[in-house]
Amino acid sequence: MCVNPKVKTKSSTSTEINHGCNKLNKDRKCRFRNNLDGFTSPGNEGCGSAAAAGGGVVIGSAAAAGGGNAATGNDAVHQPVLDMEDLVSLGKKSSICPFYHTRNQISEAEILFVPYNYLFDREART
Repeated sequence: MCVNPKVKTKSSTSTEINHGCNKLNKDRKCRFRNNLDGFTSPGNEGCGSAAAAGGGVVIGSAAAAGGGNAATGNDAVHQPVLDMEDLVSLGKKSSICPFYHTRNQISEAEILFVPYNYLFDREART
């Protein structure tokens, strides 16, 4: 999900991307992650319908997916459901790191979907 052109090039492998990301973040030199300081997600823009159809990381709440309670006003405080493509698009549009944005949002999520291999592959989870 990296959107930093210094880290993710056409020829870079996932290991190289991971190493480059860690190196930049160690010294707080990734402008995309640094831009998360004070970043507020836009309302319901980019709400993904592809999330229901395919795999990928999906973060959101039941209220954002239509299960909220309009009488209590819950819907205003919930983020939309985003799939991986939506997160990358948001990252590019807002110049933020979609990976670390996602990690910041996990504590607020009511439900989290991950690809099947994340459940069984220790390497995929780290």
